[in-house]
Amino acid sequence: MNLRDPGGSRTFRIVTRVVTVVLLVSACADEQALTFGPTAEADGAPSGKPSPVANPGTFSSELHCTADVRIGRVTCEVPEHAPVARIGAHAPAAPGDLVVGSQGKLVRLASSNVCFEVQCEGGTVGSGIFQADVTVQNLMGQALGTTDGETPDPDGVRVFFVSDPEVTGGSGAVLVANADGTAEFTSSGQSYFQYGGGVTPDALGEDGILTTEEVSEPRTWMWEVSRGVEAFVFTVAVSAAAPNMEALDKVRVGGRVITAGTHHTCALTGDGKAYCWGANGYGQLGNDDTEDSSVPVPVSGEHTFTWIDAGERSTCGVRTDGKVFCWGARALGRIGDGDTTGLALVPHEVDSEDVFVSVSVAPEHACALTADGRAFCWGTNLFGRLGVGTTSDHFRPAAVRQGDLVFSELVAGSAHTCALTANGKAYCWGYNATGRLGIGEAPGSQRTAPVEVIGGVTFRSLATDVRSHTCGIAVDGRAYCWGAGGEHQLGTGEATAQAEPAAVAGGKPEFASMTGGASYTCAVTVGGAAYCWGSNTNAQLGIGTQGGAPTPTPRLVVGGLSFSSISAATASHSCGITTEGVAYCWGSNTAGRLGIGTEGDIFPEPTRVAAPGGVSWKTGP
Repeated sequence: MNLRDPGGSRTFRIVTRVVTVVLLVSACADEQALTFGPTAEADGAPSGKPSPVANPGTFSSELHCTADVRIGRVTCEVPEHAPVARIGAHAPAAPGDLVVGSQGKLVRLASSNVCFEVQCEGGTVGSGIFQADVTVQNLMGQALGTTDGETPDPDGVRVFFVSDPEVTGGSGAVLVANADGTAEFTSSGQSYFQYGGGVTPDALGEDGILTTEEVSEPRTWMWEVSRGVEAFVFTVAVSAAAPNMEALDKVRVGGRVITAGTHHTCALTGDGKAYCWGANGYGQLGNDDTEDSSVPVPVSGEHTFTWIDAGERSTCGVRTDGKVFCWGARALGRIGDGDTTGLALVPHEVDSEDVFVSVSVAPEHACALTADGRAFCWGTNLFGRLGVGTTSDHFRPAAVRQGDLVFSELVAGSAHTCALTANGKAYCWGYNATGRLGIGEAPGSQRTAPVEVIGGVTFRSLATDVRSHTCGIAVDGRAYCWGAGGEHQLGTGEATAQAEPAAVAGGKPEFASMTGGASYTCAVTVGGAAYCWGSNTNAQLGIGTQGGAPTPTPRLVVGGLSFSSISAATASHSCGITTEGVAYCWGSNTAGRLGIGTEGDIFPEPTRVAAPGGVSWKTGP
């Protein structure tokens, strides 16, 4: 795929990480997933965060796999109280080396043809040999087995045995019988299987690189097992060169650093300055003008922001001191300063004494969240979208009727609003057309105060910029959506509406963040891979094509980029920031909303935003 990138570079760097992983093999079913070391909840890490890394001299919990050798079956589980095991000192890594773990998050191992001696087809396996065919799949938003994305690394992708097999049933010894080599990993002389490189060049295909979603050819792993052995355990870790050393530290969970409004886009620089581009008829670019701009222009004033969000005719940002500033059309009280006429061509402070941490902007209202979890909304209150218990409009921030609820996240849609509590419960209010509130009621009802979303899902994040549907990420990284589904924007595989959370299909890796437009949805995995689904009328999915039937389940955004965050507009374009701080947009370029220096045309794949000289876009908190 030729990535449109005027003067850009796809060369990245990477930081070494060590995560314990454990292989799960089973004779019961081919292509059974291999399970990596513990979930965050199991080992005591904060819910929704990646499993802890094992840096030199630190500790890490492990999953334990028990192999029943005689029938060729291995089962894995996390103990009720996962023991803490010392990984050992990790040798200094060469530049570009990466150790990845987290099954279903960054890489996935899968096994087939598991057998022991005479159980093997044809009985051709040697005496005392237990074996399995194992593949490696890359779930990250960057290639593995390369440092520049194009040149294969001589070592390919290696799967190390972090510990030697340990006999836990019967007596005797277990040895890795056919390892490709031994090398220092967490200690000296550890066995490994190599995929690609000089040992097995065809395992990673003709290019010798494991690209995003690519599955390697299987390698047959063999263990030499003494006659008295009935069970054994072992742990493995995947080691590979990768282009972006800092990617895993920069994939965002929450936070807005780039935002695609209906007809314009805004983003924050590394030092918190705001830039906007696209349509500006209402002053939504905040540069004291009403002329459209096809390149990023700085928002007026000496403001530095931690958060920014764009609506249809207005934009708001949270300044570093916790004050919210908005700019654009004043009609309907969008700016939150009590005025409803004219245009705010530069940022104006929202009329509130509170200190805020986030803001979410919809076409006709906006909401903001304080540091202590209180929600405030302003604008038109049709259908009760402000959540204040009535349908009366408020042109200054009004407190949401949340009682004792403490919110940790807040998102505003076209006619509804949703929030997440600190314990992962989702609440919505406003218009329930198409079931977007997720409360199981018939579409068309309305709620003027928060009501809990049904279904029993515990969420760690909600989608932003949603219109006719709502989405969230559960604590296990699975995505759920509800509301309108006629354009497959729910990602369930069915073009039907849902009145309660329904799981997104497709078996994709764990998601870190999501964003929704009117008829489509996008998400970024914890490994930085971006996926979109739903309507592609304006090439807003970034899958390299335009139009056609809607995409019913998540599909990878083309270009081989590792994203920190992504934002979906109403129905026409999407934008994202990579983990190296480069902004890309795709879809309709009307009014220059893609920021690429021209207006018009459709761009079906990520196209680099023409950032001003010296500007690096914000990737992290």
